[in-house]
Amino acid sequence: MQPLLARWARGFQSRQPGVVVEVGRGTRYSAAGVAALLAGTANCISFAREAFPAEVAAFRHELGHEPILVPVAGGSFATPHGSFVLAVYVNRANPLRGLSLPQLAKLFSGRRLPGQMQPLTTWGQLGLHGVWADRPIHLYGMTPRRAGGNPPGIVNFLDTRVLQGRPWRADLRVQVDNLTADGAVRIVGYNDMRWMLQAIDRRYMQRYPGVRFRLILHGTRTAPAALASGRSLLAPMGAPFLPTALAAYRRQVGTGPLRFRVAHAALDPRARSSPLAIYVNIGNPLSSIDMEQLRRSFTGIEPLATWSQLGLGGTWARRPIHPCGLAPTTALGRYMRLQHFGGTAYAANYIGYAESAQVLARVAADPDALCIADLNQAVASVRMLGIRLGQGQGISIGSSADIVSGRYPLDRYLYIYVRAPKAGVSERMVCRYLRLLLSDDGQRLLAAAAPDYLPLS
Repeated sequence: MQPLLARWARGFQSRQPGVVVEVGRGTRYSAAGVAALLAGTANCISFAREAFPAEVAAFRHELGHEPILVPVAGGSFATPHGSFVLAVYVNRANPLRGLSLPQLAKLFSGRRLPGQMQPLTTWGQLGLHGVWADRPIHLYGMTPRRAGGNPPGIVNFLDTRVLQGRPWRADLRVQVDNLTADGAVRIVGYNDMRWMLQAIDRRYMQRYPGVRFRLILHGTRTAPAALASGRSLLAPMGAPFLPTALAAYRRQVGTGPLRFRVAHAALDPRARSSPLAIYVNIGNPLSSIDMEQLRRSFTGIEPLATWSQLGLGGTWARRPIHPCGLAPTTALGRYMRLQHFGGTAYAANYIGYAESAQVLARVAADPDALCIADLNQAVASVRMLGIRLGQGQGISIGSSADIVSGRYPLDRYLYIYVRAPKAGVSERMVCRYLRLLLSDDGQRLLAAAAPDYLPLS
C-alpha cells in the first residue's frame, strides 16, 4: 500500500496545507505497523488483514480501546500472495453449486448454536440427492493456529466473517501452506544446496518480482515430510527417497513425488555429496576393477575372496581381499546396496565405518583392503582404482569430464523432489523454478556457487 498511501498524503496536504503527513518507509507487514502504533510512533497504519485477537488485546491494554479498522478496498482478484478474495471449492465431479454463509458456519464450526441442527456431515444435508446423499463431507482448510498463537490471516478473517467466534471443527483436515508467517515461500531440505539455491532464488526474484524465499536447510532427511505436508514448495535432497520415507509419503499424499536430477556430485573436498570411489592401499598393484567384480567382492553372492580373482599374480595371488566401506546403516552404505548391489546384503567379512575418513585410514593401514569411500576425500596414502566400462568404452577415472558426461558409474546426484502436479499457483511456481534451475543460465549459477557441484550435461 506504500504508493497508495503516498498519493493519499499528497492529496490530503493539498487540501490541508497546514498539516504535514509523513508516510513511513521500511516496514513490510501489518504487525510492524501495530508495534509502531502501540509505541506511539505512528498515528495511523495501513493493514492488509483484520487485527489478530492478540493485537486487539494489546490495543485494549495499552490504549484503553480496540483499534478502529476502516476498510478502503476489497480483496485482490488477480495478485498472487497479496490480500486476495477467498473462495470455497469442491471437486469438479461434485454437483454442488453454492452454499450460504450459515451453511459454511455449520460445516466448519465445532460448537452448536441454540436450535442449530447437528453438524453437517453428508452431502445430502447440503441438498444433494442420489448417490451423493449419504456420501461423507471431507473438510479441508488451513491450520487454525500457527505456532506463535495467532491464526493465518485467512483463518482470522473466516473466524470473524463466518464462524463469528466459534471454534473450528476438530476433524478439519489441515493443509499446511508453504509460506512462512511473513509471506516468504518456504524451501526445506539439504543444507549443502544452500549456496546454489540462494543463487537460483535471487535470479527467480529478478524475473518474478514480489516473490521471496525462506531456505530452511537442515539436511536431506528433513525434506520428505515437509514436502508431504505442504510445508515446503519443493524438496532439495542429496540422495533419493529412502523406501521407508517413500512409503510414508505415499500414505500421506496418496501418490509418489516426482524426482528431478539437478546437479552431479562434487569433487571439491568441502562438498558433502561426492561421487564414490574404489580404493586400495598405495602398495597394491591393482589399477582397475569392473562393476561386476565390485559387486562380487562386497556381497555374499558368488564372492571373490582373493586378489588373484581380480587379476593379480605372484605374491598377491592368494592374499585375501578385505572389503570395507561405509557402514550398511549409513546413507551411503544403503545407497551402494540398493543402487549398485541389487539390494543384496554385504558379505559377512565386510567392515563398515561411519565416515569416509575412517575408511581411508583403514585402507592406508591395511595392504589387503578394498574399500568404497567418497572420491573427494582421497589422500596420498591410498590409490583410487579406475573402473572398466566394458564394450570398448575404456576406463573411467572419475574426472569431472567423465562425471558430467555420464561415463563414471559411481557418480551421485543432487535432486529436487516435487509433489505430483495440480493446477494452481504453487505448481506454476514449481515449474518456473525447475525451468530456471535446469536452464543453461541456472546451471551456470549452480556451477559457480560453492562448493562446486558439477552441472548437468
